[in-house]
Amino acid sequence: MYTIGSLFYAIYFFVSFPAFFEMDESLRKWSLVRAAADSLAAGMLVTILLDFWRLAIGPLDKSPALGGILSGQAGSKLPWFW
Repeated sequence: MYTIGSLFYAIYFFVSFPAFFEMDESLRKWSLVRAAADSLAAGMLVTILLDFWRLAIGPLDKSPALGGILSGQAGSKLPWFW
């Protein structure tokens, strides 16, 4: 579980490090608008990669111990699982 969780959180590093390394090490000045746009783009890329993770690997806990809440099994009480 720690290995999978570490890979999950590494997605944030894989995206943000190259994006912000350029911002820190470049000699040119960055405007506030450019910094905000690059930050929002990095955040959106992280969100997309996390969604691909969810679609490709699925939930981490597939046991029915939680009443199917994490695995989407029948009988879960969350309103978006019909």
